[in-house]
Amino acid sequence: MFVSSLRFPTLVGIALAWSFVMAAPARADDVDDAAALLSRYAAGTVPIDDQVAIALHTLAAHGERAELSLLRSLVDHEQPLIAEAAAGAIHDIRERARDTQRETFAARLPAAGEIVSVAAAFRTEGLGAEAALCAAYASEVLVRAAETSAAHPVDPLPQDGDADALLESGDARKALAASLFHRPSGARLRDADLAALRSEAVAREEIGDLDGALHLYARLVAYGDPAAQDALDGFGIDAERLLLGLYVHPKDGTLQGADGPIVINHLVRNGETLTVAVLAERHQTGTVSERMTTVDALGRMLEDQSRARPLPSAGRRIAREALAEVARTGLDPLAALAGEVLPR
Repeated sequence: MFVSSLRFPTLVGIALAWSFVMAAPARADDVDDAAALLSRYAAGTVPIDDQVAIALHTLAAHGERAELSLLRSLVDHEQPLIAEAAAGAIHDIRERARDTQRETFAARLPAAGEIVSVAAAFRTEGLGAEAALCAAYASEVLVRAAETSAAHPVDPLPQDGDADALLESGDARKALAASLFHRPSGARLRDADLAALRSEAVAREEIGDLDGALHLYARLVAYGDPAAQDALDGFGIDAERLLLGLYVHPKDGTLQGADGPIVINHLVRNGETLTVAVLAERHQTGTVSERMTTVDALGRMLEDQSRARPLPSAGRRIAREALAEVARTGLDPLAALAGEVLPR
């Protein structure tokens, strides 16, 4: 990555050394030696030579978060070529740490048998079979996230700053402090609010607060944020099942209240047969207003113009059957609405 940008005098030798660094297995001593070499210079005096180039490449290829502070210092105090290479190393370390953390989490996701067992408890709280499975899935995913997050430090005090710039510099805790300073206070989110929450989610992920990060990513997905969808994919999480689980969960209010209509609109547009199955159960429970929302959502899911892609045939069948059942119940407003939205 850095061979083309460093343009050192001994470029060919450095390129060969870089190839060796990338091909050789990583050793803790290699990273320690590279960090020690770069640390021995006073601020602003790191030279442009082969040893420095190889040390920077070693940190980029094999370094971890522990090396970010040293690299930030190089970015802040050294000449442009060194600063550029250090910034690139920070980027590579952040990406590698993120990918490793997500892959590790994905390997710990709940098995189907665990979800079925937990779902039984949600059935006793009035949820239908599909809704209970979704609530159980969300619960088990977030339990694992909370277990992983148990060791992360408490949140820093809010402090004004550029959260995205701080993230690029590798200082996730200061980025979180800046994100908390700019955290939106309103119930409904604007574009600027979404950007602030996205920065907070990334910062929480990078300090190891996966519980907080996943709650924020789920909320951002409901608002149509593609980066949040990519994040959940990276964790191996079924975003549709997670959103449904948080929406119907009797105790977790993350995607309820003011966010409820946003979640429904997202699921109407992007949900599949699973969403239809959960909504088909929910038209029988809840307040009249909640049931009206459910019936309206089922009707919109049958309209191709309301969808990102047409609903699968199984989903269409379930939605039509649920609406027909409601329409047969009588002349109350709910039955009338079902009759209106049910395609002829």
